[in-house]
Amino acid sequence: MGPLGARFEFTEKKNLSHFKLSVQQAHVQGSASIDLAEAGSKTNLSYKFEAELNGPYKVADNIAGAQIVKALLGQFFKQVEKQIGA
Repeated sequence: MGPLGARFEFTEKKNLSHFKLSVQQAHVQGSASIDLAEAGSKTNLSYKFEAELNGPYKVADNIAGAQIVKALLGQFFKQVEKQIGA
């Protein structure tokens, strides 16, 4: 998926079902809450991501920017799904 130039750190882990991830990059600071839940023979993944944009990225801190981020997160999780062979 290519280099992102960001620092990722797990800030919270509960069993294998809940994680919090901190993301820091020059002009972006954010966090993600990721939850996994059994669903029969499959696993459901849900997430919530919050970010603060600064510097040149601040211009994208609006509804249009949020839609772009949502689309990029969707692409990210589709690639994760491919990698784990779901």
